[in-house]
Amino acid sequence: MPGSRALVALLAALALLALALVIAGPWRLPPSRMPPSLLRELEQRRRDLSALSAAAAQACAPTAAPLDCAALSGAAGVALVGSGITKLVLSAALPPGGEAIALKSVHWAGRDMSRCVQRYGHPEGCHRLATYKLLKETVLLQSLHHPGIIQARSTGFGQGGARQAAVQAPAPTCRAETWLAEGRPLRGQCFNRSLDPEMRVITILELGTPLEMIQLLQTPWEERFKICLDLVQLLHYLAHSPLGSVALLDFQPRQFVLVDGILKVTDMDDASTEELSCQLEEDCQLEFPTKSFSLRCTAQGKCEGINEKRNLFNAYRYFFTYLLPHTAPLALQPILKDILNATGELRYGINETLKSFQKVLHLYKSGLYLQKKPSHLKEYIALNGLHSVDSEDYKCWLSYSNSGCVLSVHNAEEAAVICNSHPHCQRFIVTPKKTWTGKRKRLSSDNQLYSRKAKQFSARI
Repeated sequence: MPGSRALVALLAALALLALALVIAGPWRLPPSRMPPSLLRELEQRRRDLSALSAAAAQACAPTAAPLDCAALSGAAGVALVGSGITKLVLSAALPPGGEAIALKSVHWAGRDMSRCVQRYGHPEGCHRLATYKLLKETVLLQSLHHPGIIQARSTGFGQGGARQAAVQAPAPTCRAETWLAEGRPLRGQCFNRSLDPEMRVITILELGTPLEMIQLLQTPWEERFKICLDLVQLLHYLAHSPLGSVALLDFQPRQFVLVDGILKVTDMDDASTEELSCQLEEDCQLEFPTKSFSLRCTAQGKCEGINEKRNLFNAYRYFFTYLLPHTAPLALQPILKDILNATGELRYGINETLKSFQKVLHLYKSGLYLQKKPSHLKEYIALNGLHSVDSEDYKCWLSYSNSGCVLSVHNAEEAAVICNSHPHCQRFIVTPKKTWTGKRKRLSSDNQLYSRKAKQFSARI
């Protein structure tokens, strides 16, 4: 099928080009000579994965219907999404409805592979080493169930070289050692069974939109607050997950995507379920480029709450400081300032942070944040059945629309206050369309127009 050929051709071309670059150096060893140090590292990765999958066995409960590699044979619109240190990500659409998916595989030309081959001279062994990160990520994705974690799709097998064929997949399992021993698929994994089961692994995930911080800074405060709230809810789950407290060691905005407006972490291969071990208080230093924190060493020999605090401070420095305070409603700014100070100094844990965010959400949704002032709405007259003209509109900062001034408001009174603060605004429309918090916004066929009593022509918000 054309989709299948395009998918295989793109994967093959990228892999062959990268492989040629990797093995062209003088460090290339004969295939049979895997250095002992590489063998030891592989064995350590295997033991770590086995321990993680054993711990995850109780938490794993796949519910989705199986998706085998035959589904990829009809994939269309295959395109390169991006690449990182370890992985390459493609996008594709599955028949019959064109469902968008993301396909992750080991990036042959990535920094992990290049450094490994320069060190050990064994591309196959290095590829296997990198593949363990994909397997680890899939075990975590199967075991951690939260709206803020990217979903792995159910999977099956591929057979016969590059050709994909439909086969009945056995029941998914979280036990990675079972998968490796029997060639059974983890949910979210697809591989070519004619090769080593640790090789040529593809992870199948839902597709998201990369997070663009510059664009987010130009969106309404309400949408930026939602991003931060989504993140706090995710971190609260990770602090109390079935696997214990989980740290996102590679915590960067690029590790997150938006799926249907929901923030999701998409890269879990560097996550850790282990709290740092310690013997003395000095062993529990949480270091960041501009700040460090001293944590307590517990009687159990673990640094108390280090995973939770690491996640929370990273959320503060990468998300909260940029997205929370700017253009927030005036009455909410003191609470938001407290959140920033408390998380920036790690005086709050994730439980306290979530409660503070929920308080802000309640005040915002209920309209209790609105300051009591003399009514501005009495300066306007309601004109039912009339509509504003597009040519009368104007653009404003942080609008929901690029073609006009579309803002969210709690009620007509708040809209009147905003209109009075905009020199170009002489009329506004309150519509039944709502944002995620229940606030009204945008134009529709069922509108109520408010116009200043002394004016005849104006723009809208």
